[in-house]
Amino acid sequence: MHCPNCATLNPEEHKYCRSCGMQLKLVSAIVAHHRGRSGAEGPAKSEQEITFASVKVITASFVTLALGLLIALAGPKLVSQEFVPTVGGLIFLAGMIVFLFACFRLAWLKARPRPSPFVHQAITQPDLQTPESALLAPPISSVTESTTRLMDEVPAVLPPQQSSGHQAG
Repeated sequence: MHCPNCATLNPEEHKYCRSCGMQLKLVSAIVAHHRGRSGAEGPAKSEQEITFASVKVITASFVTLALGLLIALAGPKLVSQEFVPTVGGLIFLAGMIVFLFACFRLAWLKARPRPSPFVHQAITQPDLQTPESALLAPPISSVTESTTRLMDEVPAVLPPQQSSGHQAG
């Protein structure tokens, strides 16, 4: 296990980092919990697998709807029992519930963001040149910058030249 503070590699059974002394007991518990939780979910299903499973359930619900309707309407003519239309109606209702459940589940699974596989990306400095920064006013110059700019604008004054002892005459 790598220490989250100093990145030193420590054996799993250590309770403290051998380099910086950070307590690793909590870190190892969190890592163990995360490993157990992520392993229980299994791999994420693809878009086609989700659609195919939902289509199978919707097809089964249509068959149940048709069977319930057939029993409710044709059952009393074939069988002279009083409860046959009721049973057909209950089967039809069960088919309707399964159909609605499958439709809502399909919509939810399609809309839910699926985790993408982890891709290690290098940590880089963020792009500091955003379009919004172009709209901002330019920053105010510091005193040093202003003074330097003023001194650059003043023409250089040449010191008077020293004469060397002989004059032109």
